[in-house]
Amino acid sequence: MNSPIKWMGGKYRLRKTIVKMIPEHVCYCEPFGGAGWVLFEKVPSKVEVYNDINSELINFFRVVKEKPEEFIQALDYLLISREIFQKYKALSLSGTSDVKRAVRFYYLLHFSFGSLMKDFMISPLRKPPMTLERVRESITSVRDRLINTIIENRDVEKIILSYDRSSTFFYCDPPYYGLADYTSQGSKPFSKDDHIRLKECLAKIKGKFLLSINDHPEIRALYSDFNIKEIEVRYSVCKTDKSSFAKELFISNYEIEIDK
Repeated sequence: MNSPIKWMGGKYRLRKTIVKMIPEHVCYCEPFGGAGWVLFEKVPSKVEVYNDINSELINFFRVVKEKPEEFIQALDYLLISREIFQKYKALSLSGTSDVKRAVRFYYLLHFSFGSLMKDFMISPLRKPPMTLERVRESITSVRDRLINTIIENRDVEKIILSYDRSSTFFYCDPPYYGLADYTSQGSKPFSKDDHIRLKECLAKIKGKFLLSINDHPEIRALYSDFNIKEIEVRYSVCKTDKSSFAKELFISNYEIEIDK
């Protein structure tokens, strides 16, 4: 199934490849949940944990899981409108209900250029996305998929240490190294020191991990003691964009083969 949202660095194009590399496990944990493309692609595990440090992203998924009908009904009355877009951008989150925050987040993601939540984007050459027309179908299926998923909003190191067991598998998809700025989507910066901290944490775990990230010499050096594979992937701002190809790295503490 598809993710209900668009997200910078989302693994729409690589999700099937990644799922084939997942080893046997009891607990599946995503410390950098994002759009959850891999989670929604894979078959459910006995225990599943979706985590992200972005509180608005987590609020969205919690509302979808716990209050899907309220969320759907709130979107029923919305139109695709630049005025609504600007009002949501200016909305203060302080004192705003969780459902309204989730609706705002969803609306700004879907009707902004590159899902950056900055600029209203509707093309005169293409039909607008059918997000509002299909919201009930999409949100209902997502709610059903998340019904047994644990949703967390914690620091990456804390989440890894909390769920680490020999039977745990971590799929890590941190922000790209030295490239992307995710702050417009509400995420905190992930610095070079944070990448080092992540590597040091993963080096100590009992379970298995698979990490996907952009190809960079400093990342190759940082993870030189682990298995590193590369694949060519099209980087773009949306699923239909035809941007150039670049290399993505898969790094793991177990043997993997890439099924292209």
